[in-house]
Amino acid sequence: MRTNIVAAIIDNDPDGAAELAAMLMGSRLDVAVVGPHGLQTAELIKERRPEVVFVSVESPVIRAEKTLEFVSALLPSTMIVAYAESDDVKLVRRAMQAGAKNFLAAPFTVEEVRQVVRPVIATAARQARHADDLPSGVVMTVVGPKGGIGKTTIATNLAVALHRATSASTLIIDLDTDFGDVAVMLDVELGTGATADSEQQLDREWFDNACTKHISGVHVLPAPAPSESSLASTPEGVERLVAAAARIFDYVILDTPGTFNEVIGASITSSDKVITVTSPELASLKNTGLVLEYLDYSKFPQEDVLVVLNHTTQAAAPAREEITRALGRDISWEVPHDRALRIANQAGRPVVSDAPRSPSAQSLQRFAAVLAGTDAAVARQSAEGLMPTRLHNWRPQMNIPRLLRLLPVTLHLW
Repeated sequence: MRTNIVAAIIDNDPDGAAELAAMLMGSRLDVAVVGPHGLQTAELIKERRPEVVFVSVESPVIRAEKTLEFVSALLPSTMIVAYAESDDVKLVRRAMQAGAKNFLAAPFTVEEVRQVVRPVIATAARQARHADDLPSGVVMTVVGPKGGIGKTTIATNLAVALHRATSASTLIIDLDTDFGDVAVMLDVELGTGATADSEQQLDREWFDNACTKHISGVHVLPAPAPSESSLASTPEGVERLVAAAARIFDYVILDTPGTFNEVIGASITSSDKVITVTSPELASLKNTGLVLEYLDYSKFPQEDVLVVLNHTTQAAAPAREEITRALGRDISWEVPHDRALRIANQAGRPVVSDAPRSPSAQSLQRFAAVLAGTDAAVARQSAEGLMPTRLHNWRPQMNIPRLLRLLPVTLHLW
């Protein structure tokens, strides 16, 4: 998926500008303007109106401040990144006050550059998916930044429940190319998965050959065998695969590994909704807080971010109100601890099929109905604490001190 993001670099050092330009082009940005501080470069900025502008801050600093103020006033929605040889607090403050939205201290890495431009890429990718006239299915990414919290269980059951609730064509893609469990959880053949072929046309015939059809009617694109190279192993591959799938299927569910990398970032940027699965344990809540910070930083629409609290054990959990205070937003849905869910998992069957009257199955079926918009009444009421009273942001007045101490103040780990 081409993002068509135009970038500009303002730097008096041609060698430094060229090095940064190479990093940006490797991050899928089109570097259209490169020049020193001054009127000529300012005119090019006016003409090309880039979405990302990198400004070198060097002595005399007042010149860089004037450049930052000019770009900020001309392009208020543009991502402006200042960079310098020093990360002196006073220098950073002056740059931010002049209009910079991010600051990089040299020498910086390609990954650091990609981190600051990732929100722009994410916004452009979402806009591109909806900009053309071709119909497109709904893409949902299920994330869970910790193992053992039931992320794949939620993803597979939602896929089956969505298909049953709507009779719409549904595909689940296993993006965990190393340890994917979607095929095991649905008891289907592992197959070849999304094997790599950059020249392959990803049409209906390709998906028919690559997918396995589950007994429920859901199509499954499993992780490939270890000896195969996966289409979903790079951000570009994920975007291409998801874009093609959304042209063919009404619902596309992306199950991701229990970590965070560029592939997961690409799946999020390709999605209409992000379902973040967490459990009541402190470590899980801490990691979930990081994911929510990332989504907020990347400007993913907050109304399309849903937090699912999965009670994986019978152990006592913090009160729901305490969890929402710790995360800084409401829980969108709760799945109760249920022995039937564990039994279904061990048998490789979705609980919504294996024990549809069990508490966990009923909760997941109602959640699927809300996601599909087939049961407006469910979205307006709460039943026995298993359903949300609302599906939107909630900002607390206070946080749990112990949990807050676990949350980092920056996103540098991502």
